[in-house]
Amino acid sequence: MAFICPHCNCVAYTRTSRYLSPLTQEEYLQCTNIVCGHNFTLFRTVRETLSPPALPKAGIHIPMATKQRLIEMQLEIRRQKADTENQLELPGLTA
Repeated sequence: MAFICPHCNCVAYTRTSRYLSPLTQEEYLQCTNIVCGHNFTLFRTVRETLSPPALPKAGIHIPMATKQRLIEMQLEIRRQKADTENQLELPGLTA
């Protein structure tokens, strides 16, 4: 997994990680900018359920996202899609 270095804004990659619980993981990252050289940790945690699982695990409770939150996420996805579709394509240049 990648993350942006908080110091130089370059990409930092996960070097190793460990699970602290079924819902939380600690990751150790290293900045790709050799001049910066920042090493740091972060936590990844499950925050909310967007759609219920087909195979729920006993003892695992993840709060369901509110209807308002789901609507906001749908609107954001539509906005991002519209932004992508409205980008100008220049002849001879490809992504």
